[in-house]
Amino acid sequence: MDKNVFKCPKCGKITMHIKIGMRESVSTCIKSEGVNNILAKGFMSVLAATSDLTGLTNIATTVLGVADYKCCECGVVARYKSDGTFDSYI
Repeated sequence: MDKNVFKCPKCGKITMHIKIGMRESVSTCIKSEGVNNILAKGFMSVLAATSDLTGLTNIATTVLGVADYKCCECGVVARYKSDGTFDSYI
């Protein structure tokens, strides 16, 4: 589990952030988007778990130059570029 320090886009504090895998990113996305289709949730969850277990998440993170981090202060999940700048919310 990677740790880094960023300025959180939600709480505005400079805090410790923990790098999360695809499973947690997808879970957060499903909750925030309000996906209610059980089949879609199941498919996305299985795909994310497979990606994490096979290492495809790490390859994609390296190639795309972005990674998902969770703020240890407020719990918001955000995507940061490899140079440490904020990219988007999840």
